[in-house]
Amino acid sequence: MTARENLLHRLATYPDVIIPVPTLTNIGFTPFDFSRGVLQDPTVLESIVPAFLEKGDFQKYDLFAALPISGISIATALALVIKKPFVIVREEVKRPGRPQIMGGNNFLKPGSRVCIIDDWIASGLNKHAALKLLDEAGAKVEMIACLGDFDMDENERGYVHDFQKRGIEILTLLTWTELLGAQYKAGTMDKELYELSMLRLRTGSFADDSKGNLTRCAAYLRKLGVTLNSQVKEFMMKKGVDVSG
Repeated sequence: MTARENLLHRLATYPDVIIPVPTLTNIGFTPFDFSRGVLQDPTVLESIVPAFLEKGDFQKYDLFAALPISGISIATALALVIKKPFVIVREEVKRPGRPQIMGGNNFLKPGSRVCIIDDWIASGLNKHAALKLLDEAGAKVEMIACLGDFDMDENERGYVHDFQKRGIEILTLLTWTELLGAQYKAGTMDKELYELSMLRLRTGSFADDSKGNLTRCAAYLRKLGVTLNSQVKEFMMKKGVDVSG
């Protein structure tokens, strides 16, 4: 069994990997997401590191650039094994004057070869923002390494295509489809959760209720006892979906 296969096997029976978090994102409504708490489990991190090392040469980078929050966990685990430092690239700072790149003054130099670390990649929006900051600092970003890839429609990939045009390698260990398939096959998730979670990849699936997907999703969330926030409620009601109960 390869390190990647071992990781997928580890996650196949991990409880609550996929959790109900109905929200509106930059790519539309999404009812389910990957639980970032999984990446606070040292046994999972211990499985992720060898899977990364199996697929790429991480020794060639001067440092890693972690994206909050879960990218920090992965970068920490990698740094301990590779013995390379990492910086944290924040979208915003709460206190004026604080740097957006934490540790940049310590480790980031003009021409530094950098690998961005995060948990998942979809449209690449937050990676694009981090890349811009690293570019401004004079760093040379050569790779983006993530645990997983939301293997959604190509027209939703956005900045991912721009990264590839720049010659930035994108390394991922598994896809949303693989993870859900492994969980469903192992009996860790039921059929309804599997099918609804798979619809997450097709952003148009929840754009309206012409196929009954929103109604079906609302009924499942109601069964789980999930409370919808006001924005999601308003969104569903505008689509004619019953959100009572």
